[in-house]
Amino acid sequence: MRAPQRHSLCSLALAACLLAVPAVSQGQYSNQEAAKQAETPAPAPTNKGSSFRDTKKQNRASLSMHRKDERFQKRLGEAIEYFQADAFAEALEILGDFRLKSLNPLERAETYRMYAYVYSADDNTPKAREYLRKAINEDALPPAQNSEMLYQIAQLYVSEERWPEVLQTLEEWFALEPNPNSAAYFLLAIAHYQDKNIDAALPAARKAVEIAQNPREPWLRLLLALELTQQNFEASIPLLEELITRYPKKLYWVQLSTVHGVLENYENALIPLQFAFQQELLDQDTEYRRLAQLLLFLNLPYRASEVMRVGLDKKFIEEDSEAYELLGNSRIEAKEFDEAVEPIEQAALLSDNGELYLRLAQVHAQREKWNETAKALNKALEKGDFKRPGEAEFLMGVAYYNQNKPEKAMRWFRRAKRYEATKRDSASWLQYIDRELRAKG
Repeated sequence: MRAPQRHSLCSLALAACLLAVPAVSQGQYSNQEAAKQAETPAPAPTNKGSSFRDTKKQNRASLSMHRKDERFQKRLGEAIEYFQADAFAEALEILGDFRLKSLNPLERAETYRMYAYVYSADDNTPKAREYLRKAINEDALPPAQNSEMLYQIAQLYVSEERWPEVLQTLEEWFALEPNPNSAAYFLLAIAHYQDKNIDAALPAARKAVEIAQNPREPWLRLLLALELTQQNFEASIPLLEELITRYPKKLYWVQLSTVHGVLENYENALIPLQFAFQQELLDQDTEYRRLAQLLLFLNLPYRASEVMRVGLDKKFIEEDSEAYELLGNSRIEAKEFDEAVEPIEQAALLSDNGELYLRLAQVHAQREKWNETAKALNKALEKGDFKRPGEAEFLMGVAYYNQNKPEKAMRWFRRAKRYEATKRDSASWLQYIDRELRAKG
């Protein structure tokens, strides 16, 4: 029995990945979240672990914070209220009333940030990026908030699928951020992947999964896709096992089986696919056929026939010649010759050549149903286009001999004698029948 068909590496990676760019709304936050950040005072600076330059920037931001006058805060609050109500034009009108040159750096930074949130919510991504950058350039907000806005700029580029700009902005952000989290490494991996740089995407995706206490499903799936693309099949197995543990889905059981199959570990390939079948998760033609082929290859023909029967009964398997042939072969291997007749007959009827009628004749011969054997062989020879015509003619001779028709049997053995594969056996039968007829007189 030949090994089950191996899936292509390309289809493996595509099936594993199923990647869409992460949904990033224009502007990282909802109106309420953005407004809350805009009106929340910056945290008091701390000198711990900071350079002199960082401390100086934080102190300047703190001093600027205390210089915000009440009128500015009141008008900014009004803009925030309009923003929360999705009244973007009114919010922009209030922000436009500010005399930016008369504002101190912190007030300007907050104004620019509010502009960015309004433009982002109003689907004006270029303006949102422009004003986030202006807010950062004021150098008045604490470093953490500047870093957050820089990250938002990268996400806005993601929403436009401008991957080189995403990578450039993330490079700037990583240089400033002391403790990048898993989400940032995932975004970096996505950007490299979309920029068609698999070699750069792979270490970023590995880092995202490595430092996450509970890696999210998209992170694991991206890493899996990259490992498969690089043909790192052994490395993909623990990823699939983790996906099955954390996010159990039929897809991952099937993929785990496929990866083991690519590595020619067919017993390991059977286990996850058999589990998915037992849990009634399989619902695709190819899944049922592959499971049956694995079972047949591993000398479990009875279970293979049961898988095919269930798939056909539930209409998951298309009723074509190959499907009935696989069911019939499974029953033949299980020595269930009576049960093999119907599927092999159906397969032969749907087939374009006579090969399967020869198989049907062999099944009838096993059952010692010689009349049916001869009928199947006649259909095989009528359809023609099969590889072993000598075998069909030889078996026809056997069928006629067992129906007590020795003269007809000899005619077929003489025809079969023309072929090298059946020449010797046909000659033996002819000698035997000739002696038998002579003895009878």
